[in-house]
Amino acid sequence: TEYYTIEDGYYIDQRDGNKYRVIKVGSDIWMAENLRYADSSASPNLKGNMWCPDDDASKCKNFGPLYSWTAAKDISEDYAQKSYGNGYYRLQGICPEGFRLPMNSDWVYLSKVAEKYSGSRSVAEMLKSPYGWESWGNDSYIYDSTKYSFDALPAGRRNIEGGFLESGLFAFFWTSEEIDDAT
Repeated sequence: TEYYTIEDGYYIDQRDGNKYRVIKVGSDIWMAENLRYADSSASPNLKGNMWCPDDDASKCKNFGPLYSWTAAKDISEDYAQKSYGNGYYRLQGICPEGFRLPMNSDWVYLSKVAEKYSGSRSVAEMLKSPYGWESWGNDSYIYDSTKYSFDALPAGRRNIEGGFLESGLFAFFWTSEEIDDAT
């Protein structure tokens, strides 16, 4: 059963009207942009569990908020420091209807497909957005990932201590499976 409509390669989240570019990888449809959902009244687990990158409100518009693990999974914060389980399961979390948080195996499959089309580029280069990235050392140009069409943005992340890894340099993604107890 299809729970979403895609028109011209875009999906509109009915919860808040945000428009996202999507791509098909194998039989799966992936959102090819960072999620920007932030309605903590409709999703109470978001309250106090999402932050703008570098505490800069303008970056939420471009990158979307940084979500805690419990916010991404849309579960109570009671589970933040407890094992939630490591099984094979599909979890919608805060994703729109018809989408779900990717499992570790989904990320592996995505990277294998990207590698197939990467040529001399790395998988990371294939998946990153052609804009928003700061240069690293001699890496003085921004890679154009439009060949593969996945646009990961460098929103950074918020550390468990409350500090931020600078946006513009890093992109981190949640999975539906627990890896450690970091929030």
